Amino acid sequence: AERIVALVSRDAALAAQVLHRANGASQPGAQAIRNLDQAVLVVGFGQLRAIAIFLSLARMKGDDSSGLDMRRHWISAAASAFIARRVASVVAVDPDLAFLFGLIKGAGRVMLAHYAPRESAHIIEVARSDKLSFHRAAQRCYGTTDAEWCAWLLQSWTFEPELVDAIRYQYDYEQAQSKALVITGQLAEVLCAAHGFGSPVDFAKPTCDPRAWMTIGFNTDRHLILHHQAKEDIAEAQKFLEGFGN
Repeated sequence: AERIVALVSRDAALAAQVLHRANGASQPGAQAIRNLDQAVLVVGFGQLRAIAIFLSLARMKGDDSSGLDMRRHWISAAASAFIARRVASVVAVDPDLAFLFGLIKGAGRVMLAHYAPRESAHIIEVARSDKLSFHRAAQRCYGTTDAEWCAWLLQSWTFEPELVDAIRYQYDYEQAQSKALVITGQLAEVLCAAHGFGSPVDFAKPTCDPRAWMTIGFNTDRHLILHHQAKEDIAEAQKFLEGFGN
């Protein structure tokens, strides 16, 4: 715990966010938390890691020529994260891992907008004109997808193999070792889009094969319940981003 606090304290933005989240999680009327050691314990490792990674990725700024609206992208990603966490609570998936997966699985798009804005704009234009998802347009244009780029980044950051595998095969759960995590993310995408918070660069409606639901013990009744609960998750996602000034 001391090592984690020491690492957090080195990044002023991260430390500020941890204190902000810890106080937000406190009971009304409770004394304000100003000690970073206590704040880290309140926030927990899962949320701490998600905040740290989000801050790192959000520092990548695509210029206007990339075609990616960063604000809309992160709203969609945060909504996906909160919905994925709720889905995970009713299936055999770690909720913290599902939250992180939902938040960063589209990070390959952010990377491309930051490092290769011309290629990003080209993919988005093809996706728009042919009513394709971003990853299908990327495959058509360059023979690879944002999932590969994001998996490469996480592998270079030495993330756990389960998360790297789910990111790499997020569009093809049958290839994934982490099938339940991938399907959780796909369900979150479907629910995001149903409420108008889908990715701004996906021009095809996201889908999740109902046969895949059965592999994680999901069913239509649960889907309908989560569809209604998704509004609460989206509201939480918006509050999450407000803390970062987005």
